[in-house]
Amino acid sequence: MSHSPMERGKLTAILTGVIAVALGVIYLLITLFLDSRPFQPLPQELLNSLSLGLDHLFAKLA
Repeated sequence: MSHSPMERGKLTAILTGVIAVALGVIYLLITLFLDSRPFQPLPQELLNSLSLGLDHLFAKLA
C-alpha cells in the first residue's frame, strides 16, 4: 500500500495534532488535580533543618 507524499504528510500532520492536543489535555487535567488539593505548609522541623543546611552551605562558599 503506497501513499503519495502528500497523503503521508497529511497523515503525519493529523497524528502530530492529535498527540499535541492529547498532551495539552493531560497537562490541564494534572494542573486541575494539583490545584484542587488543599495547601499544606511544610512542617516547622523541616523548615528549620533546611535553614541550617543552607546556612552551612553559604558558610562554606564564603
